[in-house]
Amino acid sequence: MSCYKDRHKGQRCVIIGNGPSLNRMDLSFLKDEISFGSNRIYLGFEKWGFKPTYYVSVNQLVIEQSMKEILKIPVPKFLALNSLDGVSDTSGIILLKTTGLPSDSVPPFSVDPRSCIWEGFTVTFVAMQLAWYMGFSEVVLIGVDHHFVTTGPANKEILSEGQDPNHFDPRYFGKGVRWHLPDLVNSEVAYRIAKMAFEADGRRIVDATVDGKLTIFPKADYRRLFIERQPLQEISRERNEQIKVLIEQAEKKAEQCDIGGALSDTLWVIEQYPEAATAYSNAGVLYAHSGDFSRAMEHFIKALRIDPVSHEAVINCANMFAVAGETGKVRQIYSTYMQRNSIDRNIARLLKALTEDAGPVNVIGPGGLSSVEIEESFDEVIFLISGGNLLLAGDNDAAVKMCLGLLRYPDSEALVDFQQQLRTWIYSRTTGGNE
Repeated sequence: MSCYKDRHKGQRCVIIGNGPSLNRMDLSFLKDEISFGSNRIYLGFEKWGFKPTYYVSVNQLVIEQSMKEILKIPVPKFLALNSLDGVSDTSGIILLKTTGLPSDSVPPFSVDPRSCIWEGFTVTFVAMQLAWYMGFSEVVLIGVDHHFVTTGPANKEILSEGQDPNHFDPRYFGKGVRWHLPDLVNSEVAYRIAKMAFEADGRRIVDATVDGKLTIFPKADYRRLFIERQPLQEISRERNEQIKVLIEQAEKKAEQCDIGGALSDTLWVIEQYPEAATAYSNAGVLYAHSGDFSRAMEHFIKALRIDPVSHEAVINCANMFAVAGETGKVRQIYSTYMQRNSIDRNIARLLKALTEDAGPVNVIGPGGLSSVEIEESFDEVIFLISGGNLLLAGDNDAAVKMCLGLLRYPDSEALVDFQQQLRTWIYSRTTGGNE
């Protein structure tokens, strides 16, 4: 278990419930996501064409009746220790000591499942605790319908007499299968605890279940989170490679200070490949460098519309509005972006600075700023926004000073972002093209 601690720090994962809403989703995106599956999810493997990254099961009835199939799942399997009586081959299995109720020795939410873990009346809660331990900063729920057609006393063991209407496959708890009726009320208690634990550590859980009945977590549209996140997926690989080569050729001209040639080549790429968000973004930077802020903004906005989760496009658009002093629009751009990509810590930091301050962020704008002095009170947020504004305003000397200010924060992701913005348009001017 220890080898999994913080293995996925800062990443996103999907916890897949087994509700019938899965049948209303395009699950192809899961091939590219880290995911947790549970219980009899293996019934969907052939239809979906993928397997989860991790498998979890703690229900004794499920494990007893499905052990043969579970052992065939070719991923790490987290299983309750008390359900493995008679199992000799435990290779590929991580044993979990679980309990039905928390106690003085077992916390409601375990940040270290190596000791003991509360089941929380649902395997989904167990997966949440494992995700926390592995370091995921965002957990997305799908298929957690939180609604059962079959009713009766919570946790009662019953024998199914027909097809299962409560899960994605009628065979899930089909005829002859023993299972426990759900405890939806107490599972909500566990979910609330998980929500508080994640948020207290600056992480979050979002519910992207289609028409799910659970109301504990903020809702999200899975298509926006996953499918729209990759706007160029439908482009053929060959076409995408052509775009990349042409953009790189234009960028080389810019690095050689041939701004006119770079812009001409970039606009040609846009004409031939109107879906190329990077080309629009590059054109915007070139227009801004030439002082044509109107066309720069036009192209930045187009890039953002094509790829709404592009970090580069968001920064470019926000910088343009910041130059114009329109702080409200900067907030709007950052807020919209964070709804789709909540784990971008740099944008989250910028948005926090904008929303928590009593007034607009005290950033440096254009206009006679080559003599700007670095103040001790500046933090990395100020350096990042101000540098972008100065860059767009064409005040290269001041922008370089802002970049040097960021060197106070050598471990900051903001430094990497800012250096990327400056590399082409600043260093080529100030050092003759030598980075």
